[in-house]
Amino acid sequence: MNRKSEASTIRRLFAGVGLFLSLSLTGCDDPSSLLSKPKATILTNGSVEDPLFAVDGKAFAGWISPIGNDPAAAKGNLKWKLWSIEDGKEIGSWTSPMDRSTLIAGTGDGQTWSVSVPEPKTFIQIYRFLDFTTGQLSDIPGTNKSLRSWTHPVFSADRRRLAYSDTQSDSSKRQGWVHEKTETGWEKRISVPGESAVLSPDGKSVATVCWPTEMRNFRLQLRLFDTSTGQERWTSQVDSYVLHGFTPDGKYLIQNDNAGYRIFDTKTGKQQLLVSKSPRHDTRSKFPVVYHGGFVLAVVGFPGTEELVRWDVAAGKELSREPITFEARDRTPAFGSPRLAIVRKTQEHPVPGQENTTWSSMEVEIYDPTSPKPIQSLLVSGSTQLVCSPDGRTLASIGTLSLRFYDLPELKSFDLETNAPREP
Repeated sequence: MNRKSEASTIRRLFAGVGLFLSLSLTGCDDPSSLLSKPKATILTNGSVEDPLFAVDGKAFAGWISPIGNDPAAAKGNLKWKLWSIEDGKEIGSWTSPMDRSTLIAGTGDGQTWSVSVPEPKTFIQIYRFLDFTTGQLSDIPGTNKSLRSWTHPVFSADRRRLAYSDTQSDSSKRQGWVHEKTETGWEKRISVPGESAVLSPDGKSVATVCWPTEMRNFRLQLRLFDTSTGQERWTSQVDSYVLHGFTPDGKYLIQNDNAGYRIFDTKTGKQQLLVSKSPRHDTRSKFPVVYHGGFVLAVVGFPGTEELVRWDVAAGKELSREPITFEARDRTPAFGSPRLAIVRKTQEHPVPGQENTTWSSMEVEIYDPTSPKPIQSLLVSGSTQLVCSPDGRTLASIGTLSLRFYDLPELKSFDLETNAPREP
């Protein structure tokens, strides 16, 4: 068989089974012809830094570090851009007036984004709203000024309710505030005791962390309140002020401390699960972890000893643990997507006509917590970072010269024994 017919056979095999874990690209005249086709490509001529999807997965933001520059050395006047994932067109941009600005995701239309900068000599952040389409900043509702808080404002899924915390010097008097958008503007709905306020996706619950009212109990209190009445639903004990937020289905509340991610049942306040990076529960560094349909999937351990672990949250038990030797380049924020991307294999290819010049291809596997096996495989080129969207339908592949978006399958639940899709 000549090389041309061999390449044709490989292409037919790839199209027929949808997987290429066993393919050898060395026998193909043009390995680039086997690459998965992105739905949109953006030529960046630099690496996209601090990347994040819009909350609805319809847009993607970041700032570009030119080739040869050290992103860590970048100072003020960073130009953030927001692109559509469907066609790669720029939706809007905003230039940061100072360094160390942090962007908090908003909607794909460029609105309801937030920006924070650290207040000098304190741990407090200063927050303002950002409209990407105009590049204009505005005040947080109910504050009439920039919001000073330790945690960023949190919206309900429909963006009609908003929760945030204040920074009163007396920790026992700190409040979590909930505002609601009406025909006449934003109006205060309730205030509840505590800080680190986070809002449930349906906007019906707000959680805070409070200093204990009884000094004989030195553990912090995690409290859940009804946003309609302000009534407390339950209290649990925690060891950190850090509240990560609710799962997208609203069934669980995630709290973070040095031990890992603690997952609480929102109906009972019971801790269902602790997801930790290591057996010693030392989780001060970030690691890939995703949630979907009542299951959690995470890459735990350290390079050389990493494992892919799956849990059933409702049962509070581990379902599987698989040693992995491949690389987790997923930079999706923790619990920021129902999908996890992992590089299974990388390979270098010569550039025709250019001596000592190569390009790299990567076999990327997409995992869903409800499935014991990868749900999709992609072949991408030159990716340094992978980010999955909040809706699980798009993979962003970031390279040094370009940004590419790939379609992912529709979300489904899978039978853990047969790997067959379950009925909705």
